[in-house]
Amino acid sequence: MRCLLACLASLLLIAAGGPAHAASGQSDGVQTSDGARSSLVGWWISLGPLSAGLAGAGLIVPSVEVLVVSPDGRFEDRFFRFTAPSRELCADTRWCSDMALAWRAKLAPADDHFKLEERVAGEDVIDRAELDGMLRGAAVGALTAWNYKLDTDGRRLVLNPQNPATARVFARIEPRRLQRLVAAFVMSDETGRRWPCFVGNAEAGDPAFATLHGDAADRPDWFDDFLAVASYQVSITTIVTDDASLERQEPATLPQPLERRLVETFERLAPPGDAAERKQLRDRFVSFRRAGMGAEAPELAEEAAAPALTAGEIRTFAKVMADKQSDSFRRLFCSDQPAD
Repeated sequence: MRCLLACLASLLLIAAGGPAHAASGQSDGVQTSDGARSSLVGWWISLGPLSAGLAGAGLIVPSVEVLVVSPDGRFEDRFFRFTAPSRELCADTRWCSDMALAWRAKLAPADDHFKLEERVAGEDVIDRAELDGMLRGAAVGALTAWNYKLDTDGRRLVLNPQNPATARVFARIEPRRLQRLVAAFVMSDETGRRWPCFVGNAEAGDPAFATLHGDAADRPDWFDDFLAVASYQVSITTIVTDDASLERQEPATLPQPLERRLVETFERLAPPGDAAERKQLRDRFVSFRRAGMGAEAPELAEEAAAPALTAGEIRTFAKVMADKQSDSFRRLFCSDQPAD
């Protein structure tokens, strides 16, 4: 009888997957869906062409794909380009987001693959009519199943579809970092064609971005100061421009609110709520532009931008912008490189 009970206990333990399985919810080498999902949470920026077909055709698309995975499993496949939407464009073309939604879905991951369930196309316009369908069709969200691999300590995501095609490579990036990189980049190149080279230099030393072959020697000492001020300039300019556009339109004709995912938020910098706040915002904008861009009175610009920036950061930015033909500027922004 003792042997029978012991044997039954052993069989039950094996059927349950063993003590480790019962305690942790996973067997050796296999992640649970919750564990797999948590490893994918965050923003992921594309490091290569959308597809072999687009690259083979020689089509250069100045749009960048970003995957956004939320802790609750929401999956968003988005694109950004290097010009910002306006209220007028939103009303005329439905381009209302600076990071347009191509697809949304529910992420259902396992150990080395995931499915996109409840997948629907976004209503945002990604790009011009002749490119919109092409970009949406080449996006990750256009397929419902992918094999994936994480490497470089979970900072690089390599995707292979479950039907044959070229692998896609993405790097994990913090939203604020992406906001600042985009803000700095448009100071040099609004076409977006040298973006991969610039990001390679900006993130050189991070193994997740190694495939871009950047060089840390091309990232100057003034880079972080430049990023901070460029981002602030984009933010205050965007708020002032959006507010002016809003002020010109009749309430009944206002389009839907613009989505600004690539604009960093700063303390004491927000859309005005009344006429007094509007005047204060515009005065700060004028002071910041005059003092900061001329490098003659960075202390006044610091006062206008407080507490977001220091006079030293503003002075550095103004000096760099005054000499965009310098070797350090041209190397960082790949000005002498052929457009990718």
